[in-house]
Amino acid sequence: MKWFLIGNSHTGQFHIQESESFSVVCKMGASIKGLTNPNSTLRLHEDIQTILQNSPDSGLLFFLGQVDVEFGYYYKCVMDGIQYPIGPYIDDLIQRYVSYLSKLPTKTAVITINPTTIRDMSHTYRVCFQDNNGVNGLYSSITNISYESIRDTYLNDSYETRMTNCKLFNDRLQMACQSAGIPCIYMWDDIVVNGAVRPEYMPAHNDHHLCFSNTMPLRDRLVQELHSLMRT
Repeated sequence: MKWFLIGNSHTGQFHIQESESFSVVCKMGASIKGLTNPNSTLRLHEDIQTILQNSPDSGLLFFLGQVDVEFGYYYKCVMDGIQYPIGPYIDDLIQRYVSYLSKLPTKTAVITINPTTIRDMSHTYRVCFQDNNGVNGLYSSITNISYESIRDTYLNDSYETRMTNCKLFNDRLQMACQSAGIPCIYMWDDIVVNGAVRPEYMPAHNDHHLCFSNTMPLRDRLVQELHSLMRT
């Protein structure tokens, strides 16, 4: 069976090379909300339908949720002007995710998201309002929102809180997948030690990706898990 790893830029941490056994569908910024939105500009759903048509016996391995939890949540709070509780937001994400996966006519599995590597939330602002809008890092001319205007209200979660949010998503995702009969590859303990990201996996600067140059052990764990799935 050939496995397609489906996700965003975080798929790079697994160092998957195109082969008869593995392939990667990487859409920058891909999210659960986008996957389940028929009007999404990334059209990830269409890519999945193409795989199902051309390789109906393949397995689909999804690695999504990081964008939703670390960026989409805060973007929604800022744009709606409401400090939403994270729990119901995560529950809605997982319901959408598992419902979508359960309807696919082939073997599916998921990987849990990474713990946060973002040192401070100026990076969250930059990704949400600068990188996506092509403007400077302190003010977005498109949304008329400055970093200072939202820093103390919507972008003030501590590192510990953001770690807890990622863990909460993973725990609830694992439970939902177990109920739906979807294999869930839980990688938290591979990446975290003493409540923080292992030093070798932390990026050198304020970023939301692991340090890819050191993540070959994660690739080895993933390949091992996939081989186990192939035997079931």
